[in-house]
Amino acid sequence: MNMDEATRVRQSASISTSPEVLRALASDPSVTVRVSLALNPALPEHVSAMLAAIGVRATDPVFFT
Repeated sequence: MNMDEATRVRQSASISTSPEVLRALASDPSVTVRVSLALNPALPEHVSAMLAAIGVRATDPVFFT
């Protein structure tokens, strides 16, 4: 994946991004990309589990303050 961070954030937030791309973005070095991904309502459960394993969850209070 050779995209700038802003492009990856938009892609991780998009409900039309393919599950394969979402899975790849789960290991992105940018925390902004991973947080955007966690907030994506179309996130497959297995990708959500990948994020949870590294401590990124959309239910964390920090997302709602």
